[in-house]
Amino acid sequence: MSLLEVSVETGDLGPVVVLAGDADASSTIQLDEALTAQVSAWTRHLTIDATNLRSIDPAAAQTLTLTALIMMVQGGSTVLVNPQEPVLKMLNHTRTSEMFTIQARTSAGTAPRTPVRPANERRPLSMTDPEHEPNWSVTLRRQPVSLSTGHPEDDTSTFEVICRECGDDPDLDNRDVSSELRQIRGPYPLTAGIAAFLQHDEYHDRAEETGTRHACP
Repeated sequence: MSLLEVSVETGDLGPVVVLAGDADASSTIQLDEALTAQVSAWTRHLTIDATNLRSIDPAAAQTLTLTALIMMVQGGSTVLVNPQEPVLKMLNHTRTSEMFTIQARTSAGTAPRTPVRPANERRPLSMTDPEHEPNWSVTLRRQPVSLSTGHPEDDTSTFEVICRECGDDPDLDNRDVSSELRQIRGPYPLTAGIAAFLQHDEYHDRAEETGTRHACP
């Protein structure tokens, strides 16, 4: 029996997924189905209200991470509202809290229904826009259009992994980096790209935990 309660409300700019209880192995499928339904509808702004979410296990944390990654590569954003200390601790442990905009509840005690940004910033941040590319050591992004293809950017449906720790530079074209970095970059279809991103990020996470620095795989 699942210990997690999931409901969906309508916000000003997008859906609000409300989580309550404990997100453990018994609720992974339930959580995945609820979040996948919102992402599949090409939602631009997704809010997850975690005020009454008491705990979360690594599998559920990964489900939240995959949701935030898919939102980003689709040009959207994910806001996590009022996560409690155990939830934040797990997300920080799995190095996934940076995938979300963390937001506290409003002074009225209610969850914000949309990301609070200045009016001139209320647009999705594209993973292909160098000006707004997140400054992470490992990034999954939609593959920029190559100068040799001539295709519009909207036709690009493949993704690549950019790792600064391995010496990659997101401003360089795929043709201008080493064969080792091209192997890391891909390109990949969406599902394979997410898997490659998580695997590469985990590689560096293990190296950091053990205090070792190996050559990039």
